[in-house]
Amino acid sequence: MVLGNLPIPWITTALGAVGLPQAWDVFAPDPFRTEIELEATVLFADGTEEIWQSPRAAPAFAALTYHWELWSRAVVTGYPPLAEATARWIVERYGVRHPVRVTLRRRWYDVLPPGSNRPPLWRESDFYVYTVPS
Repeated sequence: MVLGNLPIPWITTALGAVGLPQAWDVFAPDPFRTEIELEATVLFADGTEEIWQSPRAAPAFAALTYHWELWSRAVVTGYPPLAEATARWIVERYGVRHPVRVTLRRRWYDVLPPGSNRPPLWRESDFYVYTVPS
């Protein structure tokens, strides 16, 4: 953390090259105001369903799944080529179980102010359906 804040360009470049950039933009001046999650309902040939969720680490290990979170934020925009590629990737994860359809869903809530005791109000909507070609 200390190295990332030194005004030495080669240190910043080196940290970025190994995947350890110091990014304060998540805190100020305009932090994320919405928590967003990506999930998928996978329908199998036998009629069963399973919910797939993108990996998410405990807060102490958040750096391990940071790239998944960024990827999920891009996918939930609904851009068709990215949504289709994601659905196809999920199908590949379940290959031997014979998925026949993947429905991508975005789930989100507005981040509450610090100190708020209210539980978050989750909202969700399906935004892409991929049918596996026969």
